[in-house]
Amino acid sequence: MLTKVSFIVPTLNRGQYIVRAVASCLKAGEAVQNIETEVIVLDSQSDDGSWELLQDRFHADPRVKLVQNQRGLGPTHSWIDGVHCATGDYMTFVWSDDYVSPRFLSRLLPLMNDETHVAIGAAIMRNVDEDSPFPTDDTSFVASASDYLAGFFPPFAGKTPNTVSPACALFSKACFERWTVAAQNWGRATPLREQVIWKRAIGPDLMLYFMAALAGEKIAYTPETVAQFSAHPGSISISVSKYLLRAGYWLARSWLVKDAGLTHEKSHGRLLRLSAETLWMGWLLKRRFPADAIKLDKAEARRLISEELSSIWHNMRAHNSLPDCLIAIACSVFWRAIPRRYRRAAT
Repeated sequence: MLTKVSFIVPTLNRGQYIVRAVASCLKAGEAVQNIETEVIVLDSQSDDGSWELLQDRFHADPRVKLVQNQRGLGPTHSWIDGVHCATGDYMTFVWSDDYVSPRFLSRLLPLMNDETHVAIGAAIMRNVDEDSPFPTDDTSFVASASDYLAGFFPPFAGKTPNTVSPACALFSKACFERWTVAAQNWGRATPLREQVIWKRAIGPDLMLYFMAALAGEKIAYTPETVAQFSAHPGSISISVSKYLLRAGYWLARSWLVKDAGLTHEKSHGRLLRLSAETLWMGWLLKRRFPADAIKLDKAEARRLISEELSSIWHNMRAHNSLPDCLIAIACSVFWRAIPRRYRRAAT
């Protein structure tokens, strides 16, 4: 039986760029022998002509599934709908204004195995209309899942890749299936999570990477550029406030340290320190919460952040002594007091 890879491409009013994204996925599949490729395009009722463009270009291609869902459900809902339509052994998301390299699968698919549930490539941020070739690199590396998870926390960052967009990575089907449950249930459990994780889709992408690391013993990565992240005024990384980006990815870290099943052993003894880092990040977010950040009263938003912080603290105390918890928090505070130029030497 052939290995099957699914590219899930959610879209809304992306014009010609969605056609480019789909074509790039198909080209990546054509570059690898003995695999089957499917591209799931989930369109949320586009009214700019892009749906008609897709039908004209791909309606006769059996590798492409064109699906429409209801507008206004939110991007995370659309992502999950796309996962439910996919049938591949391996999967990834490609945002409709981005595109992947022709070598995407030939570089990432060989790195996947029973111990590795994610293979990660490099991405390049360029103008949305840029289409020059990507640089290539035939090297690849393997890191422990515990080191990779820790790399998303300041004291341990820089030794492993910490990209959050899934468009430059390939994931196992099992990882995606577990992620959909976490994103749908945990991501809507409080008004704060629903506003940031569910409705604005800031954080569930990082949760997917965390889920992949939790599912296996290792992660694989290559420095080769396998995707373009397109810069334009409507992209999330440019149009969304920096505070909301920090809040969403803090919530993803909160999920990791207290609700995702991360253990002391899986983290190689770092769980307490990672929890303390998350606690301190959340305290800073609470203090600096802007009044117009999301559709929640400022006092209510701060109360909800306090509940997340309290949950992290109780989880820390359930498995560690009070002195150990306080020492871990003190280390986090002290780390931020060290001038940046000295931090690398400290690691």
